Amino acid sequence: MRIWPWSRAAQNISEKRDALEVQGGGGLTNLSSIWSFLDGGNRFNESGEIVNDQTALSLATVFTCCRILSDSVASLPCKVYTQNPGGKMEDFDNPLSHLLQIEANPECSSYSFIESLVTHLMIRGNGYAEVQRSAAGDPVALWNLDPRKTEPVRLAIRGELAYKTSDGMTQGQTRIVAAKDMLHVVLFSWDGIQGVSPISLLRQTLGLAISQQKFCARSLANNAVPSLAITIPGKLKPEDKTKARDDWNSIQAGVNQRGVAILDGGMGVTPLGLSNDDQELLASMSFTRAQIAAAFRVPASMVGDMTRLSNSNHEQQSLSFVQDTLTPILKRIEIEFRRKLLPPAPNGKPNTSFILFDLRERLRGDFASTMEGYATGKQNGFYSTNDIRRELGENPIGPQGDIYYRPVNMVDASQTIDPEPTQPVVVPDAVAAVRDTLSTSAGHMLTLYRDAVGRLAARSADKRDLQTVRKIFEPLAVSVAELGADSAKRSTNAPEWLYEPSKAIADYLSKLTERSLTWNADELDSIAASELQRVTKTLMLAAHRSIAEYTALKGLPNVA
Repeated sequence: MRIWPWSRAAQNISEKRDALEVQGGGGLTNLSSIWSFLDGGNRFNESGEIVNDQTALSLATVFTCCRILSDSVASLPCKVYTQNPGGKMEDFDNPLSHLLQIEANPECSSYSFIESLVTHLMIRGNGYAEVQRSAAGDPVALWNLDPRKTEPVRLAIRGELAYKTSDGMTQGQTRIVAAKDMLHVVLFSWDGIQGVSPISLLRQTLGLAISQQKFCARSLANNAVPSLAITIPGKLKPEDKTKARDDWNSIQAGVNQRGVAILDGGMGVTPLGLSNDDQELLASMSFTRAQIAAAFRVPASMVGDMTRLSNSNHEQQSLSFVQDTLTPILKRIEIEFRRKLLPPAPNGKPNTSFILFDLRERLRGDFASTMEGYATGKQNGFYSTNDIRRELGENPIGPQGDIYYRPVNMVDASQTIDPEPTQPVVVPDAVAAVRDTLSTSAGHMLTLYRDAVGRLAARSADKRDLQTVRKIFEPLAVSVAELGADSAKRSTNAPEWLYEPSKAIADYLSKLTERSLTWNADELDSIAASELQRVTKTLMLAAHRSIAEYTALKGLPNVA
């Protein structure tokens, strides 16, 4: 006969996790249930105080930590993104966006849903939420489940992981929820499946805090120590003591406090403050509060301890709170949401959609730092005016706000290899100047270029060397460079600027020599048009870049 109910020798069941109850196995097979059965559901400690969910939350520090963490996570936008070749984009049409940002179920907003999930996670170490699905298997609602009434189990037939809950059931009844329909966020776990309650792990610290709280309350209720004592030589009658006390209160108390007191007859006043024991108790309570805050990874300043807070470390503490406290919690929730709410792709690979909490609001500094960061982004070309306005919640200003700028003293690394850019990356005024110049001389230059291309194409491939190319095309390239210099001077107030295009021309002719090996005499018109466009972009836009750098270094104003 087996004495202990958790003995498994009589059960012919092969389990993957001993700590999980096997549904249908019978008896008290869950170790946590056994411990709760033996101690009545409470957690005792050396201080003799009962530590459970309710008594722990009665502590201001525990309640504040849970409130800070749950509100901080729930206030962050939980967005659904889709991955594409150009990067990630928010998927506004995904039904999950409505569940995670507006309404988790018909009875609960998404804010309250995530707030409850994080609160359960901080108190019980487990956050449970049941996924309600449509006939097609898509999530249509998310329901919080009480972690005190829910636990993971192993099904007796196949040993598969499932969840047993009595939440929403009548007294004594339970139901089984499939693992795929249960969002289970674990804070800390021995087996990776069921979390351990932080309250039970901290029962010694919390018990001490509860004991200190009760002692202070009893001390204040039974304290008979007055604020000061008046000593008078000799013995007074009771009525004289009452009269002396009333006279002192009428003269020195109320609106007359801090006045000048005149004492006679050998009378003396002795202030009575906190004893050394009382002062040590307050220091001990402050230390306990710091321990609890550290256990929840919440900065002490957030729970009321301002002793070490300053203007210099406040922003650093806020950043540390986001990186060291919120980020691990968010990552646990994001991964679980992605596992259970986003189906895998048909080929078995992960879904291209993913769920992320937007931390940008929490990572912003003060207004001056934020504006400085946006200004740096715009000057370096990875933020446009409209990008910044969207970040600030303002409406775009139009197409002109989508222009990306870059410093004139910075050059794309690829352009140092290929001096002939496929797209002109310059300021809009330079592009307009190039277009105007081409419109006035395009016909004449195209005729000259067609003649030059024809003369080179008439030669055999082995005679299209760099020396021949330079002899035929260099005069044309110099003319284009001069046009670019004149156009640049007209658009900028720098008449003393001199343009030296020899290097740009040499690079262009070198590339032209390589391309000429594939030329066909039957395609002279298209080759000439292509080469004219290429040399114009290369030399004329190089001239505008050169004069832009010159005016920037000299601090000269542009011509309106």
